Amino acid sequence: MAFLLTFLLVCLFFGSNLVDLSSSLSSETIYEPALDRQPNQTFTKNKQVDIPLLESPKTQKKLIILSIDGFPAYYLDDDYIMKDLPNLSLFFSKSHGGRVKTVNPSLTYPSHTSMITGVDPGIHGIEGNRPIDPFYLEDGAWLWYDEDRKVKNIFDFAREAQLTTASVFWPVSVGNFSDYNIPQIWRKKTEGDTKLIRALATSGLHEEMESLVGEPVLETTGDSAKIRTGLSIFQEKNPDITLIYSTDVDTHHHLYGPYSKVALNTLKKADSLVGELIKKTKLYERDDLGLIIVSDHGFLTAKKICRPNRILVDMGYINTKNKTWDFYFQSSAGMASLVGNPNTRLGKRKFPKLVSLKKRIEKTCPGIKFHYNNSYFQERKKNAHPTSQAILETNKTIYISATYSGAYFEKDSGLHVHGFPSEFSEMDTILFFYGGKNSGNVQINTEFKSVKDTFGVACEWLNIKCKKGERRN
Repeated sequence: MAFLLTFLLVCLFFGSNLVDLSSSLSSETIYEPALDRQPNQTFTKNKQVDIPLLESPKTQKKLIILSIDGFPAYYLDDDYIMKDLPNLSLFFSKSHGGRVKTVNPSLTYPSHTSMITGVDPGIHGIEGNRPIDPFYLEDGAWLWYDEDRKVKNIFDFAREAQLTTASVFWPVSVGNFSDYNIPQIWRKKTEGDTKLIRALATSGLHEEMESLVGEPVLETTGDSAKIRTGLSIFQEKNPDITLIYSTDVDTHHHLYGPYSKVALNTLKKADSLVGELIKKTKLYERDDLGLIIVSDHGFLTAKKICRPNRILVDMGYINTKNKTWDFYFQSSAGMASLVGNPNTRLGKRKFPKLVSLKKRIEKTCPGIKFHYNNSYFQERKKNAHPTSQAILETNKTIYISATYSGAYFEKDSGLHVHGFPSEFSEMDTILFFYGGKNSGNVQINTEFKSVKDTFGVACEWLNIKCKKGERRN
């Protein structure tokens, strides 16, 4: 009897609230935009009511970002080349995007870090491919380590949204980079590199993928290993976002030059692997999978070499005998930054003879422009090399060498390079995004102007909150 009396009292007390709940399930329910409410909440005309089962969960979109290193944008305008790339041509025709600018310096590691952070190298901290190492004390090391990045990347924001991440050979990825990570690193390009990568990769992942693909991911293996490994990780581990980096097109452009038969044949092989990736992921049949195909820079062929560090040796700022230095030009090929040695008394100070240095370099290497103490230099310094005291830029024919032996200025048979100012059209590259089988109706607010826009496109597609330039914790 006591139980029955309690039940009647509860019904009387909460009766009006039960009526309100009933009305919230009527056809007059108003659903506000997702950004205006918390998950699992709906809104009525009068009040907010939590009803976890009212809305069916949405399928989480997935994204693959494939980088084809060294794809010049000028190939897009060449029908002779594009006709031999059927898979890429079809993908491009279905996608948003096209020709975009790279960053300064137009090198692989700065550009790839800009792709996934949305900011310039001077802000994210990866200002070149290699550390400043005038005497090769680092034995040819590159900036492999993710801890050198200063700002958050797409993976950081994906983790905050509780998404899973994967990466294959992405530049600057040694460390806690992704949930399923095979980083890019090498030392002597021998069998020892296999053990090194396995030790640094997600535990057991490198071995598992080698058994599935049939070849390991290494600096010495080709795009087939890297792209197929990325595909296998996507299929086996089901990450929400996957980064895949391929290298062969860039390698053969450096060795043989743009438009060379070898480079174009390598591009055809990359096209075939892209077709395999699209087919096996059923990309064109899905509305939950997006694919970004991007590159980091273009290419040109330089015919002359300038060695400004020879002049610094003459002026006593580099001592080749004692292997000490106060100032040094860190080169990216078509640009170079004058940096001081933070570990020497003189190197900590401002370079004492900038005017005379400018005159000597511009006279010795006709076609070189020496920038310092003006608004152009300040902008370059901010976005490319924050510690620089001056910046050299070349015309399209001169390669700036960081070496301090050899002629000050000489002709060359042809150096196939990048690293020139991003304003040069030859440095332009590609960024294309396909957003599911209804890609034509997908609204992307990010503008496709720069490789940096990869970040914005990825955040929009995955529907995660991202903030460019946010410092790492």
